[in-house]
Amino acid sequence: MSYVSVIGGINIDLNAKTDYNYKFNSNPGNIFYSAGGVGRNVAENISKLGIKTYLFGVVGLDIFGEYVIDTTKNINLDLSKILKTKKYSTGIYLSILNNDNDMSYAISDMKINSLIDRNYIKNNLEILLNSKLCIIDTNLDYETILYIVHFLNCNKIKYIIEPVSIQKINKLYNIKENIQCITPNIVELRNFINEDFVFNNEKDDNDIKKIFDLIKYKINFIDDIIVTLGKDGVLFFDIINDEYFYEKSFSIDVINANGAGDAFLAGYSYGIYNEFDKIKSVRLGICNSLINLQSDDTVSKLLSEDLLKKTYWRFYNEFI
Repeated sequence: MSYVSVIGGINIDLNAKTDYNYKFNSNPGNIFYSAGGVGRNVAENISKLGIKTYLFGVVGLDIFGEYVIDTTKNINLDLSKILKTKKYSTGIYLSILNNDNDMSYAISDMKINSLIDRNYIKNNLEILLNSKLCIIDTNLDYETILYIVHFLNCNKIKYIIEPVSIQKINKLYNIKENIQCITPNIVELRNFINEDFVFNNEKDDNDIKKIFDLIKYKINFIDDIIVTLGKDGVLFFDIINDEYFYEKSFSIDVINANGAGDAFLAGYSYGIYNEFDKIKSVRLGICNSLINLQSDDTVSKLLSEDLLKKTYWRFYNEFI
């Protein structure tokens, strides 16, 4: 049976929202929590779409670690390789939401991820070797990312790297390997290439071509760059084939935007896993993101392969 392997962050998400913005003051509002972490979010999404998935990462031997493991369990998700430790507490991600229910700013405490090292990966190489697709997030240390990328390249295994943040994407600059695919948001990409370019959502091909030329000049060691634009959609840059395209998103009422990028990556991965073309895979990513945007949870409790197919039909009038 084929499967996907996901290596990355596993943590507790604390989300806070208030209608007030007084500094140096205790502002009344709402605080809610859920299981989170980029790697964990992507793995849960993919497994809910009917694909056997292995999750690799680390949690602390504490109440948050227990909660994350218990709430992540499902029939298609193998959690048996997760490391449990007393050395650090489970990672915590704290976000403050704005009036659009999108992240205003966030703080993350992920020291525990330093334990996802070479030795841990070496002990699980056989599973990675037989994966149809691997997902890596940059919560891992640089040396670990380099080791994984080298192994996957040598064994011709498809993989995607999720950059996570403007600080963590810069780890990829020092990877002395060709990288197959990354999925930055537009802020992360601007930081990565050190260019404050502008993109408007009117699908101006000249704007896209300028960005594409800039990317080819700055980071030609990456094959595919998929740029998420939030409510404005997705830009896809295929460096190898010298192609690019823009795919718009759709207007919906957003309940919680936390985890939307992870949901996009999972939907896109579902398409690649099932050997759909890149345009259809991007559209599947958009649909999966739209499903999760309408949920209080980081990963929608309603998510399923059937719901993804129905959502695709709703927006694209096409069967999968």
